[in-house]
Amino acid sequence: MIALSWYTINFHKLSFGSQDKLEQAIKTIISFSDGKIGENDDKDKIIKFLEHNYDIFKKEITHFNKKVPYHFLSPFIGTQKNIKQWIEASLMKYNDNSPCLYHLSRDHISIHPEWLEYLIDNKRLLIDFSLWNFVHKFLEPRNPNIPNITQKLIKRPKRESLNIQTKLWDSFAKEVNLISIYTKKKIDEYALDHFVPWSFVSHNQLWNLAPIESSLNSSKSNKLPNKNLVDTFCEQQFHFFNHIITSDSIRNSKKKLEDYSNIFKLHTKDIVLKEKGEFIRALSDHINPLLQFASNSGFQNWEYEI
Repeated sequence: MIALSWYTINFHKLSFGSQDKLEQAIKTIISFSDGKIGENDDKDKIIKFLEHNYDIFKKEITHFNKKVPYHFLSPFIGTQKNIKQWIEASLMKYNDNSPCLYHLSRDHISIHPEWLEYLIDNKRLLIDFSLWNFVHKFLEPRNPNIPNITQKLIKRPKRESLNIQTKLWDSFAKEVNLISIYTKKKIDEYALDHFVPWSFVSHNQLWNLAPIESSLNSSKSNKLPNKNLVDTFCEQQFHFFNHIITSDSIRNSKKKLEDYSNIFKLHTKDIVLKEKGEFIRALSDHINPLLQFASNSGFQNWEYEI
């Protein structure tokens, strides 16, 4: 449980609620790990670390061992007073004509063969049902205004290539000097930065990308830019969008400009009719709330000084 929720809580900063013990346990483990485990480490490394350091983090781990496996059986055997009664009641029900899902031992569970067959046969349906309820009934009320919650669960979402987006910016750079919105200097070698961090939006849409010095890209990482830069960013986006949509040399990639339709609720042929000020206001009205929501979720500000 700790390993599966580690990335969701740390990297994407989704909240499981103010009383949630998982987030508290994870923060404690990171704090007292002396740098041996990080916020973004993968599941296998986390499990191995906790196995090797069980005695140190026994309190955080056993809290869940004492709760979840037992109370999951409540619909079958009701609520019991202590672990001994949970074990006895689960074994009795396990051998009943209508058995419970598993019976409990002190250090393991034994899934009933009939239930095991059911779980295997209906694996996909059960996963979808669980995720749908987990997202819509549990996470969304605790994370209002957070985009793409479903993509932030269970495992690290895979980042798609930025090849198409880079091709479009390369075309723009041939006609216009690329100026970093952070340093105000001309860029020769650049990387595409997610203005609102990718770990928050979980997409590579064009309206959220800006060329940045390669040396600064890793420094910014998933931190938030200064809000004073939003209009500068949107102005650069205005010039980029209008160059790409009017260019004759990159027709095959123009479909990516439909990313802007998600923001403006217009076809790209209508977006190009917008005056610069109107374009900037519309895009900034979308970006500013995202930055505030990300900040509220725990994303840190990037303290870069020009």
